[in-house]
Amino acid sequence: MHSTAPKQDLFKALRYKYCFSFAVLDGENQMNDYENGIKKFTEEQDKFNASGSSPVPLMIAFGMAEYDLSDGDPEKAEQIADSRMYEKKKQMKAEN
Repeated sequence: MHSTAPKQDLFKALRYKYCFSFAVLDGENQMNDYENGIKKFTEEQDKFNASGSSPVPLMIAFGMAEYDLSDGDPEKAEQIADSRMYEKKKQMKAEN
C-alpha cells in the first residue's frame, strides 16, 4: 500500500494501532453502562471516520466479561474480555 500521508502521520497511525485500554464498571447498571459506552464509542468512531481526518479508518474493537467476587480470580474475567475483543477484531477485519 502506498500513501501520500507524511511519514510522521503514518507512524502515529501505526503506533496507535495497538493501543489497549480497559474499564471496570461497578454498580447496579453495569450492562446498561457498557452498552451505552459502546454505542458512544461507535458514534464517535463513525463521526471521526466521516470527517476524513485520517488516511486510515479508526476501528475500535471491544470485549466484555462479568466478574463476580465469589469467582476468586479477576484475571479470568480479563482473559475472557480480551478473547472477546480479539473475536470482535477478527469480525471487523472480515467485514472490511
